[in-house]
Amino acid sequence: MINISKLAFHIVMKKLILYIGLFSMSFVIKAQISHPIAKPQWNEASNALSSNAPIQIEKPDLQAIFIEDSINALDKHSSWRFGYAIDRNVDVIELANREEQNGMLKFSLQLNAEDAKSLNFNFNLFHLSENSLLYFTSLDAKDQIGAITAANNKIDNQFSTRPIKGSAVLIELFVPISELEEVDVEISQVIYGYRDFFGKGGKTFNSSGGCNVNINCPEADLWQDVRRSVVLITASDNQRLCTGTLVNNVREDSIPYLLTASHCMLATNSIFIFNYENSSGNCQTNADGSLANSISGAISRAENPYSDFKLFELSQTPPLSYNPYYAGWDATGVPAYESTTIHHPSGDIKKFSQDYDTVQSSFFLPQNQNTHWQVGNWELGTTEIGSSGSALFDQNKRVVGQLEGGSANCSNNLNDYFGKFSVSWNYAPATNRQLKYWLDPDTTNTLVLDAMDAVTKASARDAELIYVSAVPSFSCDSTIDPVVHFLNRGNDTITSLTIEYGVNQQFNQSINWTGSLSTDEVEEFSLPSLQLSVVDSSFQVRLVQSADQDSTNNLWSKDIRVNPDPVSVAITFKSDRYGYENSWEILDSQNLVVAKGGPYLEAINNNGMIYRDSICLFDGCFQLKLYDAFGDGFNGPYWGSGYFMIQNRIGDTLVFENNFTTAQKNINFCASKNVSLLEYSKNEIAFSSYPNPVKAGEQINIKSQLKLAPEIIIFDLQGRIVQRAKGNTFRLKNNISPGVYIIQLNDQNQKIGRTKLLVQ
Repeated sequence: MINISKLAFHIVMKKLILYIGLFSMSFVIKAQISHPIAKPQWNEASNALSSNAPIQIEKPDLQAIFIEDSINALDKHSSWRFGYAIDRNVDVIELANREEQNGMLKFSLQLNAEDAKSLNFNFNLFHLSENSLLYFTSLDAKDQIGAITAANNKIDNQFSTRPIKGSAVLIELFVPISELEEVDVEISQVIYGYRDFFGKGGKTFNSSGGCNVNINCPEADLWQDVRRSVVLITASDNQRLCTGTLVNNVREDSIPYLLTASHCMLATNSIFIFNYENSSGNCQTNADGSLANSISGAISRAENPYSDFKLFELSQTPPLSYNPYYAGWDATGVPAYESTTIHHPSGDIKKFSQDYDTVQSSFFLPQNQNTHWQVGNWELGTTEIGSSGSALFDQNKRVVGQLEGGSANCSNNLNDYFGKFSVSWNYAPATNRQLKYWLDPDTTNTLVLDAMDAVTKASARDAELIYVSAVPSFSCDSTIDPVVHFLNRGNDTITSLTIEYGVNQQFNQSINWTGSLSTDEVEEFSLPSLQLSVVDSSFQVRLVQSADQDSTNNLWSKDIRVNPDPVSVAITFKSDRYGYENSWEILDSQNLVVAKGGPYLEAINNNGMIYRDSICLFDGCFQLKLYDAFGDGFNGPYWGSGYFMIQNRIGDTLVFENNFTTAQKNINFCASKNVSLLEYSKNEIAFSSYPNPVKAGEQINIKSQLKLAPEIIIFDLQGRIVQRAKGNTFRLKNNISPGVYIIQLNDQNQKIGRTKLLVQ
């Protein structure tokens, strides 16, 4: 039987013992990795030393919380919240029911929280003795954490748990009587889970949008290795969720560095959950994943809000049972041709998103230029709150950034911003403000590092074709210069293989590659220039390697449309202040995209910025689609003085739009190689008008070779006369609408010249 006075002494003195122990003991940094140790057999008739009622946790004001969440719903800079932190000091040893049996003490404490979806706990004092065992079990016994052992002790004596299903949790602590004074288990916060963290697989309350793609879908087949580097993280007192990525370092020594976003406000007691994925074998059928593979706690190594990165070192190396994968990275600052992110939107099971276009150098805050990569348009999936911190991977499966924020969601796939890995690398000289010091500790000046798989590969020989760059979907040039990107997914070093390629299912050309490609390394190899002889082609590449054990990942194919008779047109776009909201596409009569542009930059003032580009079309009709992520166009109430203009090779205006005030606008137009109606004849004289562009009511001056004052007629593009004047100077009508007009000069009723006039 336990000495009650000793127990009382322990309760009073334990903090003093703890702090003395900090200076006299060497603690091992470990984590919340449960050990498969069964609970000790316990006789229900054992000696009960105390009996206390369950502790009731007050229910928070959910209505106020939901209002706050709705305000932040589209702000990825605010991590997704599933729980509300309630400050509550609970000394488990002091308040639990206590029983003794065969020299062992059992402490049992139940915590109830009305209507809670889940409960998780933050501990401000946590230390277990060598033979102590700690368990957390849901009341229905369907969810359990444990055994937690002394291996989970940390230097800062803090601890936290992942969410446990249900509104009640039973805490059970088994301690040898002789070790009692070494044990501290004191809760400081209870996280009341008010959102169904576990029901997301079934698309229940506030789960991620329906456009998100599960990581086990065919579109992500080539990313099944990289997906194992991505983790779900509890943030901000473990009541919010973000995403992070396990990254490799130059020594390749399995130090568990994890990259995420600074704005997630992660703490050293955050929970890092591996492999929270769709547990259904069917891509289209969502099934809840497991939270069992978790690690509690980490050391903050480096952080810089300038590019919004934070680097942790997890408190323990992930065990091989977690299937950890250490992602590669690229710090050169070269834009990715194609981008991928793997993430946990709204804390959901793992999802997969891709952008097929080259990222643009941009910023998240105007005062910090060229700090971020801008994804203009997700072709597959999107991101949401909870995706924050997820890595942006390039076409070679290397990390090039991490998500800070943006406006993309399922109803608007435009604009996300990822802090550049290259800026985070060594922009700041302090070691706790850069990545280089930690990921290249020996100063080898390595800027590109491939991944490291901690798990032995299933195949000895396996070459994977991951991407072919420099192959456009629509081209005005029949010559292409493909670059093949392939990866060694086997255990054996690859020293040679054959690359076969051709068009329209004909692999009639080949080239041999030789070298030395180790496991998880990526190679880029340029093929000879290829001339496409047909308008619509399918270009294929495949890898052929002796004894390759997986031929399913050796083929790549892409459809190409070659324009044999291009029509060149000029694009002029004047943005409002918020150019990053705007993008556009031009589609042909078959609804295929033949050109696209944007998003653009935020202007330094309210006047916007002017962008010019030249694209090639063909003889035919098209549809221009204008997009605005905010929904007010570039002519809305917020400094909306923009316009979009398309002109042919001689300057005729095919499209002029300056009344775009919605999220999308479609405009039909045609392009032709025929001579324009506005092209000058040999008998016409050249003249100019200024200012041009001009505003309604302003004075216009005509400069020409005429000695006499001409008659002036202004037409709209439909040929209607909108104003007449006489002389070399006249004032434009006050009520003339913005747009493109034609100024025609007449002499004695004979047309002698024409030019365009742009009215703003």
